[in-house]
Amino acid sequence: FHDWSPLRVFLHRISGTFLFRDGFDDGARLKKGHSPKKRFDSLPEIASRELNAYDEALYHSTIEESLKISRNEAMVADAQEDNIIVNLKAAFPTQFKARHNYVAIVHADGDNVSQIIKNLRLSKLAKDQEAGLKDFSAKMLQFARVATEKIVSYGGAPVYMGGDDMLFFAPVANRQEEGKGLEVIFDLVGKLDQLFAEYFKKYIDEIKARGKEKPVPSLSYGIDFTYYKFPLYEAKNKSWDLLEHVKSKVTGKNAINVQLQKHSGQGIPFILNKSDTDLYKMTLQVIKSGVGKSDFLNSFTYKLETQAVLLKKIANDAHRLKHFFKNYFNEEYHQHQTFFSQLAEWLQLLALQNKDAEHKLTHADFQLIYGTLRFIHFINSEDKDY
Repeated sequence: FHDWSPLRVFLHRISGTFLFRDGFDDGARLKKGHSPKKRFDSLPEIASRELNAYDEALYHSTIEESLKISRNEAMVADAQEDNIIVNLKAAFPTQFKARHNYVAIVHADGDNVSQIIKNLRLSKLAKDQEAGLKDFSAKMLQFARVATEKIVSYGGAPVYMGGDDMLFFAPVANRQEEGKGLEVIFDLVGKLDQLFAEYFKKYIDEIKARGKEKPVPSLSYGIDFTYYKFPLYEAKNKSWDLLEHVKSKVTGKNAINVQLQKHSGQGIPFILNKSDTDLYKMTLQVIKSGVGKSDFLNSFTYKLETQAVLLKKIANDAHRLKHFFKNYFNEEYHQHQTFFSQLAEWLQLLALQNKDAEHKLTHADFQLIYGTLRFIHFINSEDKDY
């Protein structure tokens, strides 16, 4: 191993044993018509899951052939993983992208769930408290079970699903079949958030009814996009640290703290705050709109950074923003008008929320802007370009 971390060694050693069958081979895959699994997927398999949509038989045969090299010898696990990537690049020369070298390490945890417990304990009768806590515990188990199915359906690999406390690995992006639209990790986050809101609606409504000052339960996330050869233990700890930052530093919590750890070592951080629903939705729309536009986004982001002083002043004015984009990005603007239109709307929304900063963009706004644009570029990048 290049990574002798306990987690990585454990996941490798339990493959094919009763520990794996009992702990990981649940019904989620069987419901989708898959055969029972005998081992935990390697990081390259999780990262490259999207390629399965192009040719399922070729994808699985390539992986199985790659894993034949000393399958049971832990010391050559690195060679097996490298072999998977090399062979997948050869089998899918036009479809293999830079993102297929990276995997999302995700920690998620419930925010303000203690408020639900406090409400349940307000009942004067002990039997009512006990019944309420049992019902809540059952809801937690049901949520974890269905959340597991959502993660597996997206192409992820659940590691720990403890109710509102989750750890899973997932592809950066995936598609269910060729020709279908690309889903990114934030689409999965949206599904988990919706699921959480549905399962705990009764409790959330009760908290809201007790007063606006009460914090409402939600889910927060720490997501570390890491190169498949990067030490897994360090990536897992980074994901946890990202989540802990939200829990301790972000007002209201309910956010996604992201870091894209490039193969070169450069880190690209940004935070998506879900509490501002309109801004969060607009950010996701910009990401979706930018997918497939790799031909200009890298140079565009660099040019935009050089105009930060001007952009800070005009972002609150839709008319000035439009003329700014037309003048500085003339050719790109005419080729990608829908993207520029959504980008302008997003920047204006960011600026107008800053009442204390005279409706101008702040340092935190620019971190979100550049982080989002670089993430889009990453999603679009060819393997040779990243």
